[in-house]
Amino acid sequence: MKNDKQIKADISNLNRVSSLLVDNPVKTTATISILLNLIILFTYLGSPFATFLLWDSANYWDWALRIAGGQWISVGVFHQPPLYPYLLALFIKVFGQTLIPVYLLQCVISSATAALLCAITCRVTGSKKTGLVAGLLFTFYGMQVFYTFKILSECIATFLLVLTVLFISAKNTRIRTFAAGLTMGTVLLVKPNFLLAVPFLAVFVLVNNDNRFSPAGLKSMLLFLLACGLAVAPATLMNFITGGEFVLVSANGGENFYLGNNENANGTYVPVEGISSDIAYQNADVVAMARKANKGKTMSRSEVSRYWFQKAVNWITGHPVDYLRLEWKKILNMFSGVELSNQYLLSFEKKRTTRMFNAAPVNFYMLFPLFCVGCIIVAGNWQRFFPITVFFIANTATMLLFFVDERFRVVTMPFFIAVSAAGLTNILNIEKKNGHIQFSPGRRERIILVTGMLMLAMLYARDRTLPGQEWRMEMAMGDICYGKDEIDASLDYYVKASSLNKTNSMPALMVSKAMFAKGYKDVAAQLYRNTMSTVSDDVRRTIGRDPDFKQLQEYGE
Repeated sequence: MKNDKQIKADISNLNRVSSLLVDNPVKTTATISILLNLIILFTYLGSPFATFLLWDSANYWDWALRIAGGQWISVGVFHQPPLYPYLLALFIKVFGQTLIPVYLLQCVISSATAALLCAITCRVTGSKKTGLVAGLLFTFYGMQVFYTFKILSECIATFLLVLTVLFISAKNTRIRTFAAGLTMGTVLLVKPNFLLAVPFLAVFVLVNNDNRFSPAGLKSMLLFLLACGLAVAPATLMNFITGGEFVLVSANGGENFYLGNNENANGTYVPVEGISSDIAYQNADVVAMARKANKGKTMSRSEVSRYWFQKAVNWITGHPVDYLRLEWKKILNMFSGVELSNQYLLSFEKKRTTRMFNAAPVNFYMLFPLFCVGCIIVAGNWQRFFPITVFFIANTATMLLFFVDERFRVVTMPFFIAVSAAGLTNILNIEKKNGHIQFSPGRRERIILVTGMLMLAMLYARDRTLPGQEWRMEMAMGDICYGKDEIDASLDYYVKASSLNKTNSMPALMVSKAMFAKGYKDVAAQLYRNTMSTVSDDVRRTIGRDPDFKQLQEYGE
């Protein structure tokens, strides 16, 4: 057993290490984050999802390939925000058609985001320990780690948002103000919905020098808006040149508004009859349906978007009670711990393909009660937290306007985590110094913590009633195996998906496709015909767009 002298030495060494970590919280956060990301990347590269892209990832990559192949000028108005595919195209030109450099870049960007969040939290709370807690919570937040390893724009968008807050929350200088405007404009090229935040941030810049209107503040605000406009200008100019319309970034706002607000909406993404769930076909579908509704009239892309927007408004004004119920569902979805996504699922991949994702265990359920306590600190120091709050509210408003998806929520989780970190240090009473935000858990904090935990219990009970999505991921695994010509494995996955969801016709149709490829042509054709006799027009359209069904469709005709 250790004697008292040895124990004191161990405690002294531990205190030294602790002091070293806290004295350099940004460096500590960055180091831990990059190590974690690289370890996970090493294991993730063995996952089928790492090399075979699906859904929006496949669309981004295909778009990037076209750009790298010479199509640097868009064809018509952008349907989706363009920055990410253009960035991918640059990587393709430099490194070729390999995904590893992109994953490495996103690992670095994720670590930079964690470090910047640490720095921001240190600044707004005046506490290095709180900053370190925020940085580490973000580093080990499973969902952000997950999206770091997807060919999706969330990792880039999160970094740009945090960088904007870093610049805009610093003391005003011309360089920092201009940099804040540039990063804010760049955010819009990835997530145009944050346009809602621009006027509020402009007002913050206006009064940030001395908390009142002044000519210097006005100049700063104009400089911020100018830089923001310069960043967005290339996309706007390209839209005007190639599409003949003034569209700021992309023209899919109207249909997205309708997707989130119609008689069948439930607060998450729900396909609309006639509009493909595949982003590659959505633009063509929404344009065709709008023109058909207008008796074949030729419509500009902006007119198409306005048509869908007005269609949603008509439903809202005609069904106000149903709309309020829908908004309540969206609010519940925003504070759900379930992955509300129509694409990749962390819960599936960390269980089936990449177990190292379990090394990042922090989740929404852990953070929610801490966030509730942290809101006390935000309320008492709202000016310091203003830029963080603006982005969080803008993203919340976006989800209320449209629908809730994990990809929408993850981009502002750094700010949620910053508030949660302040709540945690408050609860633990880690920091209490003059001139700093006072962390001293009193009766009010304890009441809010208990209230948050009770609310969490209710949210968890509601989450357990939501339908599972594992069948969809089994389908995805089947698609991957089919694409690799592993027909036996694909058939097993499709059969599993069919058994998990007997009400959806797509798994059965995929079973018929795999059986046909395996050589069981008569049985496959019979299953195909029986299933197709009961499907909707949308399913028929989807199958008609899949070239793998062509031979099966022609068999026996």
